[in-house]
Amino acid sequence: MEKILIKREYARNRYNEKYKHQEKYKKNQIISNWRNRGVVGDYDLLYKFYTLTTHCQKCNIVFSNDSRSTKKCLDHCHNTGEFRHILCHSCNVKDLNRVKHINNKSGYSNISWDNTHKKWIYMKHINNKHIRRYRKTLYEALAIKFAHMMIYNFKKK
Repeated sequence: MEKILIKREYARNRYNEKYKHQEKYKKNQIISNWRNRGVVGDYDLLYKFYTLTTHCQKCNIVFSNDSRSTKKCLDHCHNTGEFRHILCHSCNVKDLNRVKHINNKSGYSNISWDNTHKKWIYMKHINNKHIRRYRKTLYEALAIKFAHMMIYNFKKK
């Protein structure tokens, strides 16, 4: 059984290496990612708009793949899946934080229900990085939140 899985993975990797630089492969990967994240709509039209957009629609910065903060993101409503904007990663994360805290049903900051993944999510900024931890229960998410609080308070002293 292991040999079969290894052969499949090897074949998949060879296929990916051969085709991943082609435009059709990139388009399929991006659209597949949008579907998995719950985006709904005309994917071909969205993709065309996505590829033609060169600046963030919120802060007007030019997109580049050099830095994570200037990487292109498709912003969408996590409840309905409806497309909103093409944003840079920084603006998308800022918007995500604002929306998540407004729709917070847990009563705790940084913890909310993620409709896309059907799990509780704990979000935190640590060293200028956006950290997300998905958990099945609210109790598990709270445990992570309080563990981070204890570590932060211990380091402060």
